[in-house]
Amino acid sequence: MTPTTANLTLSLARSGGAALGLSLSTGPSMVPGVGSSAGTSTAAGGGAARWAAAGLAGGTSTAAGGGAARWAAAGLAGGTSTAAGGGRAVPAGMVARWTLDDTSAGYVDLVGGRVLTAIGVPPTTAAGIIGDAALFGGAGALRTGSISGLGAGAGFALELWLYPEGGIGYIAAKDNQGALRDYVLYKAANDLIFAVWDAAGSAIELFVPYTVAQWVHVVVAVHTGTTGNVRMYKNGALAATGSRDSFRNVCPDFGIGGQGNNGNIPLPAGSRVDEPGVWQFGASGDPGAAFWLARHNSGAGVRL
Repeated sequence: MTPTTANLTLSLARSGGAALGLSLSTGPSMVPGVGSSAGTSTAAGGGAARWAAAGLAGGTSTAAGGGAARWAAAGLAGGTSTAAGGGRAVPAGMVARWTLDDTSAGYVDLVGGRVLTAIGVPPTTAAGIIGDAALFGGAGALRTGSISGLGAGAGFALELWLYPEGGIGYIAAKDNQGALRDYVLYKAANDLIFAVWDAAGSAIELFVPYTVAQWVHVVVAVHTGTTGNVRMYKNGALAATGSRDSFRNVCPDFGIGGQGNNGNIPLPAGSRVDEPGVWQFGASGDPGAAFWLARHNSGAGVRL
């Protein structure tokens, strides 16, 4: 076997700032027949993993002591090393995170391994906040089954970056447009709308304006209190609040870019979504503006 050296570059595009570049050279490959062109990580001591299979094409895992690990399959939730000489644990409270970079292997949740699958016409890729984003074509969505933390029985938050084009459509939802309606993040003609249904089936709606063809960091959060317990954050700032005395958790599917059960009401063609994540914070539900502002300001530095 002829040793090979893999030179891998991880490029992180920062919103509104300069790009960050990480270049890493690894030691000799210990994996017969698998080279760097296949997306292999070959750390000292051998071992190989396909980051692309976990939505992280272009990255490497070289933990101290050698070896390589896939994010979704090798204990990322426990704090597996994700950079040379260091480690990055999943942030407290995060229960799901998709990069939306890799369409070939499906969109894999970095925390729980859940895969988003296409309904109707699948999205393609375009430039995102970090790497690629899902570029929606106006005739399909992505879906996964119900996720811990999206149930309305406890405090939760949904975080994502949105590049909206003109028109209307669902950004993310647990809603089947019938009897099973929990909540919807919706793009209307001039506003982003967060609708939350109560146990009796009535909804409250929060409205936040947006700008077409401009990236915006959006967080919607719910907690179990009864005053100001439904919130929307825009680019790290609290933008709208409302109150619910009860919540529903009846819809079995979660969708991005359209309804979770059938892909109806899709985002308009050209709209992009990047780095969606789901958080669960217990009864308090929402760590507040300082937390989300830090997430927004980190921009491309926040892979998790």
